[in-house]
Amino acid sequence: MIISVLVVTLFFIYRILSLVLAVFVIIMVIFLRSHHNSPGNVLVEQNIIKFNNNFYRYVLLVEDIRADYRDFSESTLRSKIASFYKVISTSNNIDIILRKIPVDKLKYIDSILNEIQNLRIIIENDPSNEKAKRRMEILRTILSKIEEGEIPFRYQMFLLISGKDMASVTESGRAIKTGLEAIGIRCREAKDSEISSILSSFILPVSKGKTKITTSFHIPFMTPFSIEKEPRYELIEDGIPLGKEILHSKTVFWNPFETNNRHAIVIGPSGSGKTEFLLWLGTLINIKMNSSVIFFDLKGDIKKRLRKYKIDFKVLNPLVYTVGSFSDWNIPNEIKIIQLESIISSSFKLNRVHSTVLYSVLKNSFCDRLKSWESIKQYTQTNVEDFHVKNLLLRIFDMIKYLEPFQENSKDILEYLDLKGINVIDLTLIKSDELRKYIIYSIITRIYNRFSLDIKDNENKISIIMDEAWTLLKDESSTYSLIADIIKKGRGHGISLVMSSQNLEDLGENLPIYVDNAGLLVVMNNGDKGYWNQIERFANVRQSDIDDVLEYFGQGEAMVRFLGDPRPLLVSLFTFADKK
Repeated sequence: MIISVLVVTLFFIYRILSLVLAVFVIIMVIFLRSHHNSPGNVLVEQNIIKFNNNFYRYVLLVEDIRADYRDFSESTLRSKIASFYKVISTSNNIDIILRKIPVDKLKYIDSILNEIQNLRIIIENDPSNEKAKRRMEILRTILSKIEEGEIPFRYQMFLLISGKDMASVTESGRAIKTGLEAIGIRCREAKDSEISSILSSFILPVSKGKTKITTSFHIPFMTPFSIEKEPRYELIEDGIPLGKEILHSKTVFWNPFETNNRHAIVIGPSGSGKTEFLLWLGTLINIKMNSSVIFFDLKGDIKKRLRKYKIDFKVLNPLVYTVGSFSDWNIPNEIKIIQLESIISSSFKLNRVHSTVLYSVLKNSFCDRLKSWESIKQYTQTNVEDFHVKNLLLRIFDMIKYLEPFQENSKDILEYLDLKGINVIDLTLIKSDELRKYIIYSIITRIYNRFSLDIKDNENKISIIMDEAWTLLKDESSTYSLIADIIKKGRGHGISLVMSSQNLEDLGENLPIYVDNAGLLVVMNNGDKGYWNQIERFANVRQSDIDDVLEYFGQGEAMVRFLGDPRPLLVSLFTFADKK
């Protein structure tokens, strides 16, 4: 009896103690949570974490790293890493947090399969929807990566800069942000909700909307999961289809509206496929950008190939239509005279002395209302004293007069442009290089005068395409740089230039201006290592690619670089010849 009572008593005591212990644990958890998130202890406000009013942390979130370790040589990579640590060492106390959170692999695969099914329906109803096709390619690539063993996960990368007051941590944080962006690591201030997810990550589940989801093949340089990356999504996922990436067989696009400039340069030796690609690019610019296109045809092959591919175009011959040397009186006379002097000096390679006399002749002729080449010749004959300079100018005026014998009732070439279609300026009958240059410079300058008015944001009114542009650009100097000026100003005036040449050095002393302002750079096959080493100045060409890939490119294969992103892609280019 006593034993039974004792057992029952001990049982009740055990239950009471267990209950008390459980209540104690619950109270402690609630206390710790409330203490951890107490406004008096930790406060998140305007990108700053404040601890007990005497310790602060400024939080940056890494959004994109524009290159990975495979984009650099060993020496460049060492320099990049040294620069990275130099930047972050500007703060005495900085923490780097990389969060990697697992996801449900099966659910993620199901979501991809559902999206692929929806895209398949869209494509069946609209076979021309290239954006849907591109998205499907990406999803299929992700699926294949997962099948190969890649494990999807969510990730975030934070930088926490600590200090004793808000002003100092803010100043340090913004200095670090600027320094990192200078070496290609793009950051932004973390949102309060993102910072809270760090503080609560050990207590609360991770919100799906707070982090990216990926597999390791998307993780950037400078993280423990570094793998190969591609140019920015916005540049290559929509717009004008350029070709198929050689390594992954996915379509690469150029989105001119997302790049800093809409100009393009195509480099490659004879027989590499430049002209075929220019025809493809120019036609797609006309269709996709709703832009008028002008081809300058020096050899007649542009017309021939457009007819072969049954592409509609309009031929304009400068022997039939005048280039309009004395047109465009909507601009001040002083500007018109300067433009005309620059066009003639650049076309006929005049020195400074000859250009000075030419300017004086044009200025005085225009003041006397002499607006024909015959009347300007007569003025020169009478008023220029130097025999050699006089004869040089008279010869030039005679050559230009051959193009524009009459001003009255002449057909202005700009008035006959198809402003919605493709135009070919036929230069095949013009045998003089000086006159060809004069025609091209005159038309481009007049297009600039005409189409630089009333430009809407993000509008491209006209695109000018020059095959073998080196014939024009090799003699351009910093003194007379008509094309270089339009390259720099073109986007703001709705004008884009597409140029091709055999080698970079053929583009003359203004080469850095052309390439640095080209939204698209396409470099085609050349077996010379020195050729590819030149390209390294303007793109992250890896020595391993030069040794193993680039020297052995086939016809129509190219390295493609987008302005603002150093990562080039190896692409098999589209042409109309492939589509037949």
